[in-house]
Amino acid sequence: MEFDGEEHLDQLHEDALETVLTNGIELTNHMASPIAPHDNNLEFHAVPFDDEVIEVVAALESLLRLNVLENIMFDEHTREVDYSDKSATENTRAAYPIEYIPNAKIPCIGPHPNNVKLLACDAFGVLPPVSKLNLAQTLYHFISGYTALVAGTEDGIKEPTATFSACFGAAFIMLHPTKYAAMLAEKMQKHSATGWLVNTGWSGGSYGSGKCIKLPYTRKIIDAIHSGSLLNAKYKKTEVFGLEIPTEVEGVPSEILDPMNT
Repeated sequence: MEFDGEEHLDQLHEDALETVLTNGIELTNHMASPIAPHDNNLEFHAVPFDDEVIEVVAALESLLRLNVLENIMFDEHTREVDYSDKSATENTRAAYPIEYIPNAKIPCIGPHPNNVKLLACDAFGVLPPVSKLNLAQTLYHFISGYTALVAGTEDGIKEPTATFSACFGAAFIMLHPTKYAAMLAEKMQKHSATGWLVNTGWSGGSYGSGKCIKLPYTRKIIDAIHSGSLLNAKYKKTEVFGLEIPTEVEGVPSEILDPMNT
């Protein structure tokens, strides 16, 4: 059946997307580029992050049409979805046509990126929310592929566990990681792209004592990267890894930008 974007946009709650965005639901817009095209869909974690979920669930219900749900519990007879049910896993997904988003870029094709963002979920409160990387640092963190497994994302994980997945996808790569790093370096140099390390994990302590970095803060950081304002910010360098940390990002509390201050 052909998808009628106009018809479904008419049915969309005007404030539904904003409700999802501002209440802790992680959204990933699969924006394609000439390097890596993706499907025209939008994906998010369908299980809300806390107990204050009534408004969020209502927004999800208004958004979801022609959708694909993964690891979601539902009533087999009524097919009613229970978004609060985490009995199988917290690592749930839902996807729906990108035409549901009023300001989506269609077709989802863009130019070569000016920024390369490496995403980590540091559950130990060590990494800053964002760091500007030089080319050598970008390749180092790309090859390392550091993140943390937390409860609910992998079967059998009860406590956060550090993990290193080369190129952030070791299970799927066919060549040696340095081959992909060399290709990345060539593309970044050719198109003058800047590398960034973005941490969506914990601040002020590790998992259980600190707090997860709020998604609105991460969103402000990404906005600052895209606008170019973060490139021109003032930075200070960490002693251990030599990461450059901005001293100020609009809309983000300055005290959380440096883990030493939290």
